[in-house]
Amino acid sequence: MEKLLIIDGNNLLFQMFYGIPTKIYNKERETIHATIGFISAIQRIVKENAITKIVVVFDKDPAFDKIDSYNDYKANRPNDWENLPSDEVPFNEEEKIKRVLDYLNIKYFDSINMEADDLISSIVYEYQNDHEIIISSFDSDFFQLINNNVKVLRYRGKNTKIYDYKIFIDEFKFEPNKYSFYKALVGDTADNIKGVQGIGKVRATNIVNLYNNKEELFFDSFNKLNDNIKKLLVNQEELIKLNEQIIKLEVKEKFNKNITEFDFSDEVISKTNSYILSKCNIF
Repeated sequence: MEKLLIIDGNNLLFQMFYGIPTKIYNKERETIHATIGFISAIQRIVKENAITKIVVVFDKDPAFDKIDSYNDYKANRPNDWENLPSDEVPFNEEEKIKRVLDYLNIKYFDSINMEADDLISSIVYEYQNDHEIIISSFDSDFFQLINNNVKVLRYRGKNTKIYDYKIFIDEFKFEPNKYSFYKALVGDTADNIKGVQGIGKVRATNIVNLYNNKEELFFDSFNKLNDNIKKLLVNQEELIKLNEQIIKLEVKEKFNKNITEFDFSDEVISKTNSYILSKCNIF
């Protein structure tokens, strides 16, 4: 079975831009350290996981239906990039990264009318039956897609961790397809989503092991739970419903692309960073 690597482009861009301790500039005094890190990450992931196909997805159009329904969604993230110095803005390296991807013949897409997460979800559903899929991202929402053919890779160089089905079950103690239900209860500080007050990881795990989804939970009126937890859940149906609407990944449309578009050249991708950057006129 061939291995398809799906890269959450913005996630990896931000990780490299802020995670590399020293900024690196080209002769035009433009930052290039995120581009260098991005290339290195792809090369290492490909080599260590015998990847045969790659696609990168960038987040261009946020899903406004999600944002409008939850005013606090991602409100903790900066949005005044135009007021920052150019070498403090990670998006300024996106064009360079795409130039490199073009040179490496690696396919990439900008999400249109949906979040990148949902576009990635659509790609997964299209190819998961006949490909082993590795999603490279630190966004934990992708955990809900994990199954016997789908893994989530959190890239940290030699400390990279891959969550497959077994590792997920061992760590979380419930099925991956219940992850959005679980997160709807505990919230998500990364996206500024507030969970149910008093429901932490242990209690949420207990709830999702007793109920398959929020509909079962509220239909049953919490009868499988003790009185202390019942009191916490009273009048919280709308919050949990809204949280899961934000967290749950969607397949909004069929992803009609030929899988051969995700082929790449092993020979070209194995070149050194300096060679690739010079060929792309980024140095």
